[in-house]
This record gives sequence, structure tokens and C-alpha cells, in this order.
Amino acid sequence: MLKPSCLALLLLINTGLSTFALAQADPSDPSAVPGTAPERPAREDRSPEITGLVSACVRLGDMLTIEGKNLLELGRRAPALELNGKVTLIDVLNRSNERFITRLPGEGLQADQAYRLVLVDKNNIRQYQRSDLRVRICPRPAALAEGVTTATPERDVLILIAPDQESSVLAALAARSVPLLERHDLVAMDRLLLRVRTEDATGLILDLRQVFPEAEVDLNDDLAAGNGPRVYAKKKIAWPEGESCFEPLIQSGIANSSGLVVGLLDGAIDSSHPAFTGQTLISADFLEGLTADREHATAIASILTAVAPDMGLKGLLPGARLYSAVVVRRSAEGRQLASTEATLRGLDWLLQQNIRLINVSLASDRANRLLIRGFEITLSRGALVFAAAGNQGAGAPPAYPAAVEGVITVTALDAANRIYPAANQGGYIDLAAPGVDIWSAAATGGGGDASVSGTASASPASVVSPVSAVSVGGAYRSGTSYAVPYVLAAAALFQLRNPSISNKVLLLALTRGAEDLGDPGRDDVFGAGLLQSGC
Repeated sequence: MLKPSCLALLLLINTGLSTFALAQADPSDPSAVPGTAPERPAREDRSPEITGLVSACVRLGDMLTIEGKNLLELGRRAPALELNGKVTLIDVLNRSNERFITRLPGEGLQADQAYRLVLVDKNNIRQYQRSDLRVRICPRPAALAEGVTTATPERDVLILIAPDQESSVLAALAARSVPLLERHDLVAMDRLLLRVRTEDATGLILDLRQVFPEAEVDLNDDLAAGNGPRVYAKKKIAWPEGESCFEPLIQSGIANSSGLVVGLLDGAIDSSHPAFTGQTLISADFLEGLTADREHATAIASILTAVAPDMGLKGLLPGARLYSAVVVRRSAEGRQLASTEATLRGLDWLLQQNIRLINVSLASDRANRLLIRGFEITLSRGALVFAAAGNQGAGAPPAYPAAVEGVITVTALDAANRIYPAANQGGYIDLAAPGVDIWSAAATGGGGDASVSGTASASPASVVSPVSAVSVGGAYRSGTSYAVPYVLAAAALFQLRNPSISNKVLLLALTRGAEDLGDPGRDDVFGAGLLQSGC
């Protein structure tokens, strides 16, 4: 029997839910009875309580959340499961005042059986207090009960965490026998990015989200480059054909070309193409040896900075310093894909270079939590992100990162102001720009990129693209991704005229100056309308 000075466990009934409560008996109070909470002075109640369980049933080896309040006051007591007098300890992986995150043992418990939750004295597990809360062990799947194994393909899982969570997350992974494959310091985001691989990707994601609610855990999804089929444009946005819009600003002393910096999150740029002669291209590769796609980024970069008028290629911002994060690979089937892991690392590298204007021609129809969080952090650091609306059609779900709040989303028009037939639609569309039959540079296959092997802390040097003797040219292309550089270039003009302009004011200036198309006012097809550069 416990002495009056010991902590006693009371079973309280609160709104129909059985709870634990621990209280200190006062031996000087004659009315005090061991196990009964004395009346307390009028002050904050610090009595620990366990109020519920988060789970209908729990699989062996999986995690269980025990909710309550003031749980750090439990002292040496710990949760355990009891059935017919047999007590099984539960590992506590993480704890706070509001919850215990625990893990059931991988064996030793009976499937489809309800165990009573108890609190055990860690110094003597024979002393415990029972509750009316029960933990049910999930039934075994029929296939497993019959001894049949059902192997599932291994999937990569990404975990985005604050640095101080690393040890706890690694301990949780070790407890589940999930090895760590990659660890990346996202310095500018002040985050760590971990990559693991498991056959039970869904189970791991759900478990870790429950244990670490402040972390982001999701699949290492692939984003597709936002270009459409390969199937004029400056005139449509009131951008002079004969000269760059910012050349008069340079001549008047308002701005200088070296101060114009642009970021590109895409594939590799064919720096041997004559369109980039004399241009500053700085890149870092985050593909870890995979084959980079060269067509897409080469085309986008030429819309921005090309200087080959004899080939019909003159970019919107020649002379600008172009920082290229190489994240788009070409698959064996010829698809242009970027993993979430590479995308986040490339985004972090651009932030480290203090890039404010970032062109993103990637799209995924899955709301990957790490991807969304990465772009939210990027926007919070003061960057402006310009993203393609996506090419899955009017009835497609929202595309990401385009649908992330704060990202400037661009859709594509043809020369007659008709929407690109494959363009996504929705309330997240901000602006429309030319994106159908856009003449742009075609990769030659020769020459390399000005690249630095991909660590997020790489410090690349400027490289001036060499002129290749290979016969090269261009191609007509269509897709929402080819519309994005026009909006970014217009934003760059506003920034050159007023370097201190806020992102909010800049977006307002872009949308207010747009030519209204479709339904009056802003709509889900054209957004605010056709961009007008204000050049």
C-alpha cells in the first residue's frame, strides 16, 4: 500500500471519458485519504492527466499517441499495457506536457485484443495503476495470418525537420529499423532534409507525422517539367523587339545589368549554345549522377537571356546573371522529372545565393507537404517565385508549387489571346502570358554546363559560356512553363526601378496593369489577365 506522501493515482470521470489524475496527499490534513486529491488553493492546476488515446487500433511495432495535460509531472511513472495481470512496457519516443508518443513492441501482444492502459513505476514494474482506457491491437491481415507475405515496392520518404529534432527523428527511425540514406543541410531554410526508404512508406509517414507534428513527412514525389507538346511574344506584353527593356534604365544610370540576378529551378542549360555567348551562367547540380534534361532549361534560359538575334533569339533580360539549380532529370522513357529531394536542395541553394526572382517550370498534382513547406519558407525569406500553372487541362486538380499561397502562377496564351488548351485552371492562376508556339533555343548536345557538384553549400564561380562550332538552332514550343519567364522579366523591371519594392506591392503592380480577358475581373482561366510589361 502506498504511503500518504506518495503520488496516488485517481480515476476521474470527465464528460464520459475515463482519465488518469495524479495528486499529492497532504498528511497534515485529517480529511486527506491516500489516493484522494485534496482541495488546492486557487492557483493553476498542475495535476497530470491522461485524457485519451489517438487510434482505433494499433499495429504491433507501430506508434501510439497518449493525450493529456501536465504529463511532464508524471515523475518516474511510464505508460504500459496490461492484460490478465501481465504488464508490457511501451517505449516512449517523444513526450510533452500534452502527449506521449509511444511505440508498441513488435511482438508479445495478441492481435485483435484490448489491453488496459496502466501507469507503471519505472523502478518497480510490479507497482502500477490501472485506467479504463484500452488499447486494441489491430487484427492481422488475412494474408499474413495465413503465412503469406505481400511484398510492396520500396518508396523513398523525405523528412523535413528543424535541426534540433534530428536526434529524436533518427531514434524513431532506428526503432523502426529504417536506415537513413541521405542527409542534407538546407542552410538558407534552417532545416534538415532526410531521405529514407521503406516498403511501408505510408505507415512510416503516418507514424512520423503523429510523433513529430512540427516536421513535414511525405513521399519523394517527382514533379514534371511544365512543358507541353512542341508545337511573337514580346509584342503581346508590350516589350520592344529591338532592345531590352532595361537597356534605357542602364543608359540613364537608374540600373546596371550586373545588379540583375535571376534564379532558375530546372534542368541543365546547354552553355555551348551561341545564344548564351558572353552571358553569365552559374549552376549547381543536384541530380547525384542522374542524367540531366537539357532541352527544357535551355529553352527557358534563352527566353530570359539569349543573345543570338541572327537566329531569332534575343532574350528579355540579356546581361542578367542567371543562377541555375539543376534538378530536372530525363528518365529512361524520356520524361522530364524532378524529385522533391532535388527540388528542395536546389531551392535552398538559390536562397543561399540571395536570389529574389526564381523561375520554376515544374508542376505536380500532388500536394506534397515538404514541397509546399519548402516554397513557403522560400517566400518567407523574401524571394518571389514564378511558377507554371501546369498542363493537365481545365478539370485537373491544382498543380504545385503553383497553388502554394504567395507563388505567382502563370498560364499560357496563344497569339490570339486564346488559352492554351492543356493549361490548368483555378483560383490560384494570377496572370497569363504568351506560351504557345514560343521560339526558343534547342540544346545541341555539345558542351557542358557551368556547374558545381551538388551540395547545398556549394560556392560556384561565374562561368562565361563558350561559343560552340556545332551547328545549332531553335524550336517552337508550347506550354505554361514557357509563359513564366515573361512575368518574371516584367517583375525584374519593377525591381530595377525600385529595389526596395515589397513582394506584395510588386504583385499588385503586375496584376493591376494586366489586360482583362475572359469574364470581367479576375477569373479561373486567365487570372488577372494578359501581362503588360510596362516597358
